[in-house]
Order: sequence, then C-alpha cells, then structure tokens
Amino acid sequence: MTSIVRVHSWRGEAALTLVTADYAATFLPDCGMLGVSLTHDGAELLALPRSIEDYRRGMPTGGYTGLPLNAPYANRLARRRFRIDGRDVSIPRRAAADRNGLPIHGTLEAQPFAVESIATRRNDVRVVVAMRYAEPRLLAAFPFVHSYRIEVALSARGLAVTTIVATDEPTGVPVSFGWHPFLRVPNTARSRWELGLPSRRHARLDERLLPTGVDELEAAESRPLGSRTFDDHYALGRDRRFSIVGRDRRIDVRFDEGYGFAQIYVPPRDMPGWATTDFVCIEPMTAPINALLDGVAPLATRANPFAATFTIAATHT
Repeated sequence: MTSIVRVHSWRGEAALTLVTADYAATFLPDCGMLGVSLTHDGAELLALPRSIEDYRRGMPTGGYTGLPLNAPYANRLARRRFRIDGRDVSIPRRAAADRNGLPIHGTLEAQPFAVESIATRRNDVRVVVAMRYAEPRLLAAFPFVHSYRIEVALSARGLAVTTIVATDEPTGVPVSFGWHPFLRVPNTARSRWELGLPSRRHARLDERLLPTGVDELEAAESRPLGSRTFDDHYALGRDRRFSIVGRDRRIDVRFDEGYGFAQIYVPPRDMPGWATTDFVCIEPMTAPINALLDGVAPLATRANPFAATFTIAATHT
C-alpha cells in the first residue's frame, strides 16, 4: 500500500489524515494542529473526552482532548504576572486556568498552523506545519517572538511528532512546551490496563499541584491500573519509555530528543462533563512544572533552535 495524505473536513474542521499500511492519523491544522485520531489496524488509540468547542475555550469552561500541543508552557504556572529576562509577562484572564485559577497549558488557544509541505513515499508519509508567535495579543502573555514548526511522520514504526522552536530574539526564548496525548487501549476495560513507567524522580507537589522542590527516586514498574488515578510529575533519566497494555494490544510511548519530564494524568472515573474517562495521558514535557518562573527552562536561540520528538507505536499482544 502506498502511503497517502488526505485533505478533507472532519466535523466541519479542515483536516489532514496521514495513512500508511498499519496506521492512520488525523490532525486539524486550523485548530492548533490538534490530533483527533490515531488508529492502528483500524482500532482507535486516541480518546476524545471533550469537544472541539471545549478545546477552543480551554479550561476551566472547556477542556482538552485528543492530542493537543500545550505552548508556550505546559502544565501550571504559579502566577499570571511575572518577569522573564527583564520582560513583563501578563497572562490574561481569558487564558486557560485550572480549578485554582492558575494558568495552565499555554496560550496558543487553537491558533492556526500553515501547511508547509507534504511528502509521501511507499512506506511512510510526512507533513510539516508552522505558526509564528508574534501577534500582540499573544506577546502580552509571553513576550518573545518565536515560531513553532511541527513535523508529523507516520510509518510502520508508528507516529513521530517533532516540534521545533526557532527565534531571532537576541537573548533566546525559554522553552517549556509539551504535548498531552489522551491514549486508550481498545477492547479492554481501563482498570485492566497495565501501565509501564521507567525509572524516574517523582516530584512532590503541593495542594495546588506545584512542585515543592522535593522528589523521590522510583524504580521502573509495570502493573495494572486498577482504580488508581494520577496527576503526577516526573523527571526522567536515560530510559524514557512508557507503555499501556491491554488484552490484545500494547501502546508504547517513547520520549526521544528534548523531553526530559513527564506528567501522567488519569482522572477519577466519575469526572463531570467528560464524554469518557477511559484514557491515560502520558505527557512529554520539555521542562518541569513552573519552569518559566523558576528560571529552569532550556533556551531556543538564533543559532540553536530547540527540537523535541516523541513517538507513539502499537503492537498486537
């Protein structure tokens, strides 16, 4: 089978669907390059707990779904107003916030991405999209002109997503983005999924889910999810491989270049307002929670753009 890219409409949104022999993946370039489907041999691996309208609104009145990019920061910040490199940051009230009013998951707010290229070969396909973070409304919340370039590649090895931050800013741009894949294992109840985690440092969080500065080394593990829930943050070592295993399928998530941190999110089963809670979020992050305020985010510079890649793959068990 020759790999293809279909340009079409998905629930009224402009969509790109990448297709190979084993996988198909659908993204919405006009809606933040949101991923809304990833299938393996026809079985859906992404959960859609919230609507596209919810995604556009963000938290707390809306919510996240599918495979979204969270930028220019992932997860939470301790305050809306602060300074970075002598520049004032003022995140508006309309930006996404958690239940404590803390800004969360960035300010892109489903910004459109322009399609730069589509390349197909017999066994793989690649799409490249880009957006420039330069509008005054965006710069008020994060005062650094920069650009995002996303390369989505689909092959027999799975889905690889590379995000590149580039800038002409003379002092560079702090990098603290992440992705938030809502993953599901078909044909198996969530309680019976086996969650595999690598060796990691587990950050102790306070009541607002911000790091306390204390962490604990935990050994690699793989055990049934059962009734457990997560909203946990980890610093990773050399092994950055995660897995979710069900009755007849295994999903592997690998953080490749650039992702040294992870958030695992599994909500209670009775979360109100969600279409489903049958998912596990294994979130690649380029920096820890609150990195912009703590001054520990890596930099993208003129000479050295910042690139990070993660891969999602599935196999039959």
